[in-house]
Amino acid sequence: MIPMPRHWSPRFLPLLLLMALALAWAGPLPAPESAVAWHPHDQGLRLAQERGLPLALYFFGKACRQCELLEQKVLARPEIAAYLNSRLVPVRISFDQENELVSRYRVVGPPTFYFMTPEAKPIDYLIGYVGPGKFSCVIHYIGEGKYQTTSYREFEKQCEEEK
Repeated sequence: MIPMPRHWSPRFLPLLLLMALALAWAGPLPAPESAVAWHPHDQGLRLAQERGLPLALYFFGKACRQCELLEQKVLARPEIAAYLNSRLVPVRISFDQENELVSRYRVVGPPTFYFMTPEAKPIDYLIGYVGPGKFSCVIHYIGEGKYQTTSYREFEKQCEEEK
């Protein structure tokens, strides 16, 4: 038998159970406020076509540590959020809850960014966490339409030279 510390008292057990039940009943915490103006999928498709802007579909997961890092260290940056909002149509999709969309876009896991033309044709995708520098380069590549004329490797070299 494991000896209990001297300050332990079984009379606190009901209180601990009550606290655990209260936390479980409350459910997950709401998503943090974001400077990115996320759109639902169908609305995002319509907006992209109306505005002639490419789509940035972001697949995230509730318990995804890389998603948290991406949201805190990359998407929270004002210059990145502003660029996403002005030059692309950002769409946020739950990997855990929107199974039909996960299957349609063949997403294997979060975080995944899936970029599409305004006509909803695939451009490219980005899987996993990437830092702000690389992410910024990717969204400029898509947002400036360079994917139509330049390979990403060439564009990436230009990004690195500008630093």
